[in-house]
Amino acid sequence: VVYKESVRLLPNFPLYSYFPALIEHESCITLCSKRCWNAKSRLKTSREEGAGLGQITRAWYKNGKLRFDTLAWLKRKYRKELKDLTWKNIYNKPNLQIRAMLLLWRNNYYRFPKTISFVNRLAFSDVSYNQGFYRTYRDRQLCKLTKNCNPKVWFNNVEKTCTASHKYLYGHRSPCDISRHHVRDVFTRIPKYYFYYLTKGYDKWSSVIYVIKISNDVSG
Repeated sequence: VVYKESVRLLPNFPLYSYFPALIEHESCITLCSKRCWNAKSRLKTSREEGAGLGQITRAWYKNGKLRFDTLAWLKRKYRKELKDLTWKNIYNKPNLQIRAMLLLWRNNYYRFPKTISFVNRLAFSDVSYNQGFYRTYRDRQLCKLTKNCNPKVWFNNVEKTCTASHKYLYGHRSPCDISRHHVRDVFTRIPKYYFYYLTKGYDKWSSVIYVIKISNDVSG
């Protein structure tokens, strides 16, 4: 389902094995966790709920007022694609969870210009999936104003110009920590899915250059 939906929604995408890596990051505390690749995977606090394989999220202010609802936004934008997905049934609709995740990710990906290299466009889209496109836009703007920082490069460039909060949110991790970890963690998971996808004929040998570049970037 992940492969078929990603091909349908992102035709000719160079590295389809990225998407299972994203799902693994979003749903798996560990690979042995019962939440791993489980449509009923759930993050729930008094202020936030993340649902399913792609952790589609809604959040509230301290006073209980809704702060944002990603599913509601997606349903307004993609009415036909997601008309049957609601907060009442989301945990029982893995196929629509995958579709929602891909549509949200695609919305970010196509907003970054093709003048940015594929690997960096992938990284920018990944961090935007976690923190939102406009936060990433502000990070890139700050990078432009920072000496020796290239706003078209994620690793060790925009990665270092985080405009989100540095206050601890979960345990000893701030929103900045979480968003930066998101990219590196997803990217480290891509190679194993790439070789699985390669043997299944889903990805091409030509994509190995991206996997090598990703591995080099993540390792520093």
